[in-house]
Amino acid sequence: IIMGSSYLELYKEGTKVPIEDISNTSIEKISAQNISKKQKEELLAAYEKGRPKETYENEEHIKLLKNEFSETLNNKDTFVFNIRFNNEIVAFATFHKENEDTLHIGGLTFIEDVRNPAIAVAVMNAIMNEFGDFNIKGLVHSKNKILNMYQNRFGFKIIKELPREENAGELYYEIERPKNMEMELKKAA
Repeated sequence: IIMGSSYLELYKEGTKVPIEDISNTSIEKISAQNISKKQKEELLAAYEKGRPKETYENEEHIKLLKNEFSETLNNKDTFVFNIRFNNEIVAFATFHKENEDTLHIGGLTFIEDVRNPAIAVAVMNAIMNEFGDFNIKGLVHSKNKILNMYQNRFGFKIIKELPREENAGELYYEIERPKNMEMELKKAA
């Protein structure tokens, strides 16, 4: 709570601190093969609690998401990009390589106590700093409140709509950010 509130206040004052520079914050990349059963349970619980309230309007949808996330954590090709504060999870996302140039991001989750726009931007900045040399693809719920941030601040584009029948009746978009987007965003800044 303190971290989330403090970070938001700094951001409002115009002070932008990279999340990795905050005292007692660590960023780790862990292969799914090296995540213990206890850690997987911790991530799954955080993932479920971290879904937007719109997700819970459709019980079949949340069940589908939990099953997909659990399968992701059991995939040997998955790794978790995990941000901790005082050794507790603050935010995380899963990644796997689609090919040599492209990563697929999934399960982006923010713990409720730190869920705010400033933290979201800081986490995405950390992700882009780490993986900006790759094309990044992902799926996003059409009602996700940070879809605009993905598009406007980080250069993701909607490349297609996914059939609702494959997503428990919910509308999802496939989004993509080309690896050269970082240079284009810097030029525009």
